[in-house]
Amino acid sequence: MSDDGLIYTRVVRQILAGNGPVFNATERAEASTSTVWPWLVALGSWLSGVSAERVAVFGGLVLAAVGLGVAVHATCRLYRAEAAHPLLVPAGVVVLIALPPVWDFATSGMETGLGTFWLGLCWWLLVRTGDGLGGRQAAAVAAVFGLGPMIRPDFALISVCFLVALLVLTWSGAKLALVLLVAAGAFPFAYEVFRAGFYGVLVPLPALAKEGMSQYWSRGLRYVGDFVGPYWLWWPLAGVAFLLGAMQPRWRRLGREIVVATPVVAGLVMLVYVVAVGGDFMHARMLLPPLMSVLLPVLVVPLTRATVVLAAAIAVWALVGVTPLRPPFGGRADVQHIRHVGRAVTKTANPVTAEQWMRGFPRFPEQVEAALATGVPTVLYGSTNNFLKAGARRDLGSRLVVHGGWLGTVGAVVPLDQTVADEWSLAYPLGAHFELERRALFAGHEKPVPWVWVLADYADPRGPPPEGVDPAPLAAARRALECGELRELQESVRAPMSPARFWRNLTGSLRRTMLRVPTDPFAAERLFCGRG
Repeated sequence: MSDDGLIYTRVVRQILAGNGPVFNATERAEASTSTVWPWLVALGSWLSGVSAERVAVFGGLVLAAVGLGVAVHATCRLYRAEAAHPLLVPAGVVVLIALPPVWDFATSGMETGLGTFWLGLCWWLLVRTGDGLGGRQAAAVAAVFGLGPMIRPDFALISVCFLVALLVLTWSGAKLALVLLVAAGAFPFAYEVFRAGFYGVLVPLPALAKEGMSQYWSRGLRYVGDFVGPYWLWWPLAGVAFLLGAMQPRWRRLGREIVVATPVVAGLVMLVYVVAVGGDFMHARMLLPPLMSVLLPVLVVPLTRATVVLAAAIAVWALVGVTPLRPPFGGRADVQHIRHVGRAVTKTANPVTAEQWMRGFPRFPEQVEAALATGVPTVLYGSTNNFLKAGARRDLGSRLVVHGGWLGTVGAVVPLDQTVADEWSLAYPLGAHFELERRALFAGHEKPVPWVWVLADYADPRGPPPEGVDPAPLAAARRALECGELRELQESVRAPMSPARFWRNLTGSLRRTMLRVPTDPFAAERLFCGRG
């Protein structure tokens, strides 16, 4: 279980508590990147009675393993079209199962296992489509292909590639094509309407906090190097490229060129996107789906002299380059290994529960309990192990507001009916709309929320400013929050939900998604209040 996995499990616990898919019961914020994963974990936890953490960890492992098995079966079926029924040897699948990040993220509590399962299922359905489908079957396949953006927003790229292949393979006129497009878009469109009306924006909050459409090519290239270099991944990838070329005449003879090209193109498109946006702060996470996609046609290959040699070479690489026989990995300063971080924080080899993560912040739970015991509305801000205190407003709907990093662990400690103001804006609507002023060390952690905004938003305005806080910017931030579009942004996530509120959120969702707030309180006051 990773700290980011605990972000999902707090959402799951909110769902099971009846508060809906939110991080805080006091405001509507979509803190989870994946739409489907929290609901699946909630369903599994509700049916089994097992904690959300364990369902997320072991459920992710099962889905990853099953998804990989389905993908291998599809590749076997790809070659079984030959009359000779060739013997097959493992090739690309060895690359996947040998890489530690594949299994680290499968059991991280995040959506990686679900993504592996969906991608394997899409590949299986695409190979099946190559054998011919009826209209209703094609519509069902299109519906599965269209789920990509609900698994993870960037999976929309894979969905588009697979849908194009489906349209080409089943083309019989514009009418069927329209049916397939409607089938593919029905669930994502329906959820997008819900998202716009419920949350008031068109994308998950992390996409705003990370500015998912911005470009940072140089850091993206370094991110790829951080994955390829330590595992000597160039060697098996060169072998895979040779296999893709060597298998081309066979695929042409079978009429499978479109089927085979689709996942390869999808993987390369995703790779370009990951590089363009600057990668991620987690080692290899964003690169695992494009790697698996490119490897799908050669997970296993027909037995020939050449493929035996290449398969043996990949096996040798797996032994030497990935197991403890390989040189120690130093890693980059701007990329984290979730397993190393988990071990360092929890002092546990394989942490699974939230309680194990709390060990890394021994004073934090005590401070939360002490603040709640006083019965006085309180804002805790600053260091997670040494908070500063301020009085909180009494109209928040909660007695405690905690502003801190390590969002998953903080969310596991703070009760569901109390408020977490995320330091990195992943679950804080106001912070997610801040302007991206500079590129920071860690990708996706570039919109820190200044204390003055947290105090302006949550602290009691009737009390004196906390010690060390300049009252002038605090007053400017408070005035800005009461003006124009910024006031409307606050109302979109905190005003009671009603049909009228849903409609206002829906109709203003595009404008609200594009809204950016200066972090300088005086600039924000001038922008939203019109003051000189």
